[in-house]
Amino acid sequence: MVPVGDGIWEGYVKGKLPDAYMIEVKDTAMGYPGYVSTLLQDITHKEVKRRHSRGSRSRNWAEKP
Repeated sequence: MVPVGDGIWEGYVKGKLPDAYMIEVKDTAMGYPGYVSTLLQDITHKEVKRRHSRGSRSRNWAEKP
C-alpha cells in the first residue's frame, strides 16, 4: 500500500492480472484492533467451474458433473 493523500492509501498488484481479489485492512480505533474486508471482486469474468471436495486437501477437489 502506498499513501497518496491525507489518510488515503492505494494498493496494487504487480505482474499477471488476478481473476479476483479481496482487500483486508487491519486498523486500531480508540485502542481496539479490528479488521475491515471487502467482498470478493470478480474482475475478469472468466468461466467459473463448480467443484466439490473429496477431502480436506485441495488436490482432492473434483469438478461437479
